Amino acid sequence: MRCCTPVLAGAPDAEGCAAAPCCLVDARCVQSDWQDQSERALEASKKSSHRTEDLARQLHQLQEDLGASLRERNQLHEAVEQLTVQFREDVFRQSQRHLELEGLIEDRNNEIKLLMYRLQELSSRYVPVKADATDMVLSRWINGYRPAVPFFRLAQGLYLFGRRQVVCKISNDKPVFRIGGGFVGFEKFLEQFAAEELERLLTYELAKLLRAAGFVSHVANGAGHRGAFARMRRQASPSSWWSGPPKHPQVPLLAAVVKFWPD
Repeated sequence: MRCCTPVLAGAPDAEGCAAAPCCLVDARCVQSDWQDQSERALEASKKSSHRTEDLARQLHQLQEDLGASLRERNQLHEAVEQLTVQFREDVFRQSQRHLELEGLIEDRNNEIKLLMYRLQELSSRYVPVKADATDMVLSRWINGYRPAVPFFRLAQGLYLFGRRQVVCKISNDKPVFRIGGGFVGFEKFLEQFAAEELERLLTYELAKLLRAAGFVSHVANGAGHRGAFARMRRQASPSSWWSGPPKHPQVPLLAAVVKFWPD
């Protein structure tokens, strides 16, 4: 399709005058298409700009979140370091305390051994009063059994066994002790009271020793003290039997009443 072309002063030539309306329509169409394309391009540019702004805001938020996470991680690292240092200090203190307690236990064990040596000396051969028939008979049984708790004569027929006063008499050439409303034999008496009196005696002697040495009282009454008595009772096994005097048969001794032999 031909379009008119302006000449000289912008007037159309003779041949293009008839086609001038068609050219104007085409120009308007081209201009409209260009405007549509421009608007679409502008709209796309705006959308792209908005998308860029959204991405920029998201990036900024992510950077802030990352910074907060890094700060929180650093704080956690510092807290872990502080707890680690505190834990090591606690472990060191506990180790020192453990060593101190081990030394204290060793000292108490040595003191208990000294007490046992003293009991051994106290429970050495009993020397009777010759003018006392009851004491003469009882001495044969004491020297035959050699109990860990010593007997002490207070008067005729009255004895101190550990920290307990007992009345003794002779029945059928054997010593018997008044317990409650009746009498019990020598073996039964030791079976009933030797372990109890041994612990009472050790408690009393150890308490005196601890007070004299300036130790705290709860150590003497605590679990370590009771554990020491338990160990002593376990160690008081009949490693050797005493045959006793000829008039008495050999009798197996109870572990709680035999003479304690220190290590």
